Amino acid sequence: MEVQKREWVSYKQRCAVKTLRFSVGWTYRQIADEQNLSVSTVFDICQAPTTLKKPKGQPFSLDTPTLHRLVATATMSAAHRRMPLLEVAAACGVQACQRTLRGAFQIEGYSRRVARKKPFLDERKKGLRLAFAMASREWTREDWRRVIWTNESYVWLSGHSSQVWVTRRPGEEYDDDCLLLKLSKQDTIMVWGAILGGRKCAPVLWDKDNWGRITARSYVDNVLIPVLQPLWQRESEHAAPPLWLMEDGASAYWAHYIRRIRE
Repeated sequence: MEVQKREWVSYKQRCAVKTLRFSVGWTYRQIADEQNLSVSTVFDICQAPTTLKKPKGQPFSLDTPTLHRLVATATMSAAHRRMPLLEVAAACGVQACQRTLRGAFQIEGYSRRVARKKPFLDERKKGLRLAFAMASREWTREDWRRVIWTNESYVWLSGHSSQVWVTRRPGEEYDDDCLLLKLSKQDTIMVWGAILGGRKCAPVLWDKDNWGRITARSYVDNVLIPVLQPLWQRESEHAAPPLWLMEDGASAYWAHYIRRIRE
């Protein structure tokens, strides 16, 4: 039988040896055979006093007023929420390590998280979206299934994507100070698509080389007539009352040229 050296006996195994001896009542020989140890090692473990493991790290050193001052500084604005915790502590004149600061903020429910991205919305757009939500809050599931939802997404051809970290509590991810706004860029590829209930149409990859930028005429020629109109006609045969078309407020979608075609 291979016998382990005494100094290799782990803390967990020492606890097991003492449990078998004092709680179960096994003999030293039984414990030695079970744990693959020598009888003398088992005897020494059982004779040694029980000691508590020393806690790791330094004790928490930030008092409550200092902690509240750190949290207030880290959450006073969008710029401050993006500051690393060490910079927040320096701004408050507090000397503490990264580990201590993380523990301090966790006591108040805060942690460092990646900022959520959302399109930029001014007050007018926020008001319009709220008005739509209030007007449609009584819609049933069948009402929502009669809406053709259209939208476009962009693939970035240049630049780099980097994560921005903010200090926040759970549930604050959509607060204005915690968001990373997405602004329009020119060097992109657009993909248009539409969904209706559980169905979707084939996506349209916008060909800027041949179609140019998105205008009312190019939208009609490449999306409205070849893709959206057949979808509307095909699905309208099975829908009563008529379908709804949901588009965003892009100027190309609401030009007089398009309105005349729809009429």
